[in-house]
Amino acid sequence: MTAIVGIQGKGWAVIAADSMTTYDDKPYFSKSFEKVTRKGDYVFAFAGDAIAGNIANFIWTPPKFIKTVTTDVFVQTKVLPSLRDVLKDNGYEPDTTKNPDAGFDALICINGIIYEVDQDFLWSRDDRGLYAVGSGGSIALGALATGFSKNSMKAAEFAARRAIKISADYTISVGGDVKVITQKGNEMAAAKKITKKAAYAAYEKTEPKAQKKLELKKGESKAQVKKEVAKGMSMLKKKGK
Repeated sequence: MTAIVGIQGKGWAVIAADSMTTYDDKPYFSKSFEKVTRKGDYVFAFAGDAIAGNIANFIWTPPKFIKTVTTDVFVQTKVLPSLRDVLKDNGYEPDTTKNPDAGFDALICINGIIYEVDQDFLWSRDDRGLYAVGSGGSIALGALATGFSKNSMKAAEFAARRAIKISADYTISVGGDVKVITQKGNEMAAAKKITKKAAYAAYEKTEPKAQKKLELKKGESKAQVKKEVAKGMSMLKKKGK
């Protein structure tokens, strides 16, 4: 069981979750499995059937965000079909008619926007900007509703962490450490290309002594110097990815 909360800000989002899972009334704690995860362009957290979260965490490769379409359209046409396929391909098809408790609820954040998704692959958004799922979600949501500055991501992080802790105090199936992940809407923007001039300047700044020694070597041609600088440029480009 779980408590997960989400806070939607202007151009940013916060998602927090507890770290305890239960099976046959026994609690489990594992650092190798996180309820809230950052994967590529996404931050997501699953409550309900643990297998759904396991598949999302360890098998799902979410589609790369396409900036030429709205986030809502992208979620509907790309994200949810991709999630549905990976769950089905790995044997997860909950039958809620036979078991009303089967299924999952998830918060999926992309481009700094939170979507609440269930096992029917329906998504919802709330203009109030507060979300909660899991057995301890109602208590956590109530804690969030007591108020905080929605203009501050730091305040939202504190409020999310506090809400999960309050839920743990009053829900037997919620507990452990609280993990909080934030995402800004521009985090997925393509990295700016490093120009040759900027790359050389950065390389010269980060390796000033090595560069000077290189240039002072007797008998070394300009072509060799440029070759070494090119190596530095290559390293900078890799870091910028």
